[in-house]
Amino acid sequence: MADVRKSNADIISEIEADTTVPEEEKLQIVQNIMNGRWFSGDLDSHFNTPSLW
Repeated sequence: MADVRKSNADIISEIEADTTVPEEEKLQIVQNIMNGRWFSGDLDSHFNTPSLW
């Protein structure tokens, strides 16, 4: 079994580099689906997502 841990910065870089999803759709996913989750603080901050709370 491999250790596949990634940092939040790694994940954000991968989201930004992904060309399989149009930028507008990525932003919609990050701001409307991922927003406010226990793990989304760095995503919310990076993508300027308004707080749900």
